[in-house]
Amino acid sequence: MALIIIMLVSNPFMGLIYSQMILSIQLPVTIFLQVYLTSSGKVMGKYKNRTSTKWILYIFGRDCDRIECDVIYQYVLKIDGKKANGERVGVEMATDSAGYAAGRS
Repeated sequence: MALIIIMLVSNPFMGLIYSQMILSIQLPVTIFLQVYLTSSGKVMGKYKNRTSTKWILYIFGRDCDRIECDVIYQYVLKIDGKKANGERVGVEMATDSAGYAAGRS
């Protein structure tokens, strides 16, 4: 899916942004499944996570999930890069003659 998005976007930098947003959607699923499996006595036997380790990992997974949701929310809903009063925010993109983007803050 990410490869298709890269091929359809004319600006390679934006294609990278879009592909990483799509890939980041699966990150929380991977984290929570890995914590679940490594905390299972059936799967890991005597090497399973301790209860304290399991909860630390779940908190880390929750925080990653919140960060990813926040990034996607900010990008999708505030894509024009302007506040309500018209002030520019974020990173301005400068492109060279070939159309490649270079970030300027």
